[in-house]
Amino acid sequence: MKKVYLIIVLVIVNLFLLCGKIYSNKLKNINLKLKEDEIAVVILSLQDSKSLLVKAQDIYLLYTFSYENSKNLENNVALFTEKVDYVFMNEEYPLSYPYKIQLDELTVIQNIQLEPNRLHYNNYTFCINEKENCDFIYLTKEIGDIQQKSTIFYDEFLAQEYIESFHDDWIDVYKITNESYTILVLGNDFEIIHLDQ
Repeated sequence: MKKVYLIIVLVIVNLFLLCGKIYSNKLKNINLKLKEDEIAVVILSLQDSKSLLVKAQDIYLLYTFSYENSKNLENNVALFTEKVDYVFMNEEYPLSYPYKIQLDELTVIQNIQLEPNRLHYNNYTFCINEKENCDFIYLTKEIGDIQQKSTIFYDEFLAQEYIESFHDDWIDVYKITNESYTILVLGNDFEIIHLDQ
């Protein structure tokens, strides 16, 4: 009988160790390794904020364009970096980061041109809810027909009929959820990386 208890205890201990190992393999830190001429644009679509986290060489820029509170935002940014060098906002949001700037005109940092709802780098233009002269468009709302060939990222709550209309025009579309990270790497070419939490 003692052997049966010993086996049961060993099985339970092994299950706890296995569960601990599985939990520890979840995303803790994401290290973006880029070439010298590349930047990474991480789309952070959270329940309480929408932001872009941009890594360029040895700096991080945070551009927040929709905000209710920062609880989830800071935790998600911390997966990529401990220090955000520049914080830009469409409006004056109560973010806890120092050196916040309300973005109302063109700002250039290390060849990245940032203006309200647009980011330009290496002949690419990333737009937020805009469609004119954009290579990449991030949609958080419907903005009508998109005639040009752009790569579209869209929030998961947008109407499926609206998104399906882009398939008819052979436009590449990528769904953005708050359970995953979509990373756009821009250089001489571009690459899209999708990471689940």
